[in-house]
Amino acid sequence: MEAQQDKIREVLRKSGWAQVESKANSAGFLPGNHSDNIADGIFRGNCATIGGDGQGGTGTGEGGPLAAYGTPSLGSGGPRIDFFKSESKPAYATSVVYILDHSGSMVDHFSFLQEEVANSVGHLLPMQKFSVIVFSEDVEVLGPATLLKALPEARREAVARMNKVVARGQNDGLLEPFKNAFERAFAMHPQVIYFLTDGCFDDRLTSEINDKLNKDHKVKINTIAFVSERKDYIEQLQNLAKTNGGVFKYVSEKDLGR
Repeated sequence: MEAQQDKIREVLRKSGWAQVESKANSAGFLPGNHSDNIADGIFRGNCATIGGDGQGGTGTGEGGPLAAYGTPSLGSGGPRIDFFKSESKPAYATSVVYILDHSGSMVDHFSFLQEEVANSVGHLLPMQKFSVIVFSEDVEVLGPATLLKALPEARREAVARMNKVVARGQNDGLLEPFKNAFERAFAMHPQVIYFLTDGCFDDRLTSEINDKLNKDHKVKINTIAFVSERKDYIEQLQNLAKTNGGVFKYVSEKDLGR
């Protein structure tokens, strides 16, 4: 049978599950409670329940439906991650870092990026870890400089921080802001990096990554060209993804619904 944990949101809508939020149950997913045990139970696939003290169900009730068994569709390293969906080759990982350009040239479409970050981070599972890095002329990690467990509080905080970021500054053709962002990302040792920009960067960035930061090619780098149709940076992003085991995606205005 196929693992179903990636369909947990559909499972949660089935009859027999409480349709009103329970403070007791939701507290189990917050830091300092039972979230680690919950994630462990999901991974073991031994008919563990999502709830805490119930008998064969959730919460303290009896007879509720069991959690979908097994790990969340482990493609090649972890649960699925969706970010500007690439249906042909989705990412599967237990840890991810988003590196996101917020230079002034993105101002007209930046709210769409913020919405997609909220969607992607919001769908991470508690056993996954993540971090969000934004850069323009300078680089900022939105939170601690480490991978965070994707618990509800951490996800909400990351989205809140992202929503405060504004598009400004200029980094087209530069090396340092791009290099600095990748150095901070690799220092966290993620399985996957999503790198999104709308402009070109110094060609030396590719060699810095391929020859130094990711010379063992353990980290998959997925690249995203955002709205701009310039061929120079699109080719750079295609090459960076290809040489680091990732996939390239172009996000057009049509993809944004405009």
